[in-house]
Amino acid sequence: MDRSTECVATHGTVIPLPDALARRADIPFKWVLFNWNPVGHIPPGVYDVPHFDVHFYLAPITDVFALQDGPCGPEFIRCDQFKMGEMPLPANYMNPDYKDVEAVVPAMGNHLIDLTGPEFNGGRWQRSFIYGIYDGKVTFYEEMVTLAYLLSHPDTCNPIKSPAAVGLSGYYPSQTCIRYDKTTGEYTVSMEGFTYREASPPAAVASLKPN
Repeated sequence: MDRSTECVATHGTVIPLPDALARRADIPFKWVLFNWNPVGHIPPGVYDVPHFDVHFYLAPITDVFALQDGPCGPEFIRCDQFKMGEMPLPANYMNPDYKDVEAVVPAMGNHLIDLTGPEFNGGRWQRSFIYGIYDGKVTFYEEMVTLAYLLSHPDTCNPIKSPAAVGLSGYYPSQTCIRYDKTTGEYTVSMEGFTYREASPPAAVASLKPN
């Protein structure tokens, strides 16, 4: 992506995956939603700086964009959809560091946050990995990265805190990478280190609310 992507629509830019990948039954990811947030978003003092959100979706695009504005939750979504977004996951389908902070967003879904990240523990926020859920299922993986971090011209990969099990068989990434190409001036946000995982039966549902 280059700097021209700073001018995007309210809900971002949809980036389809190549047909050769999107049609494969063993790859659960089908499309990408790319967002630019020039003044950031809630919570204040944490994510209220210019940054990009890159959502890698497992859920169909029609289902995601059916999530509508409404009066419920801190992100103002339709009340029935807020309740669906708050449905917890089986405990083995989510890493225990991730918590539900009621960030159910129209045209996106619920965002589970890693509260052990530096931005919640006195450190400086530069990038973070988020899981998206809706209706008791994982619907997206997300890399969230500040403009300031991109302008430092990074070439780094961070491990993904993966869950113990997955509900859908397929290839899943083990790390996310952000790279700057000084030759082209382009930035790349990618998921890498894919390994095949067989679906496992769901464990008992666990609360994702912070203690």
